[in-house]
Amino acid sequence: MNRKVVESFNKFEMGHAAIEQFSLGMNMNMLSHSSYYAHLPAMSKQAMGFSTTILEDARNLVRFEHIKENPDLSDCSVIDISVSHDGTWHKRGHTSNYGVGCVIDILTGLVIDFEVISKYCHTCSLTEKTLGKESPEYAFWYEGH
Repeated sequence: MNRKVVESFNKFEMGHAAIEQFSLGMNMNMLSHSSYYAHLPAMSKQAMGFSTTILEDARNLVRFEHIKENPDLSDCSVIDISVSHDGTWHKRGHTSNYGVGCVIDILTGLVIDFEVISKYCHTCSLTEKTLGKESPEYAFWYEGH
């Protein structure tokens, strides 16, 4: 029951605070902060498993369609295909720190790969504060990072 509540509120981009407000309004016991955050890793793992399965199915379908177009490709373990790449950020105007990029097969229009991208790195921020952005140590560290 708690997992479904967490899933539902996350689908509407609402977090623990919204669950608390809802619980207060409904005169129900509140889901604790630690319980809320304990559900998130399991939900993430479930979503990644689902996306892996969907991507594998899409890749197999793309392979099948390309082999149907050109039967000579059936013996190849790796085939050349034409793709398009598109991406989007969480907010308009490139002010967001997070986005996603997708690789799309030209023949079928199916997404065959994706990557979540970020302009923010917590380690970089901490090291920048510690060493100073203009220091040679930071420049050396950043190049290796």
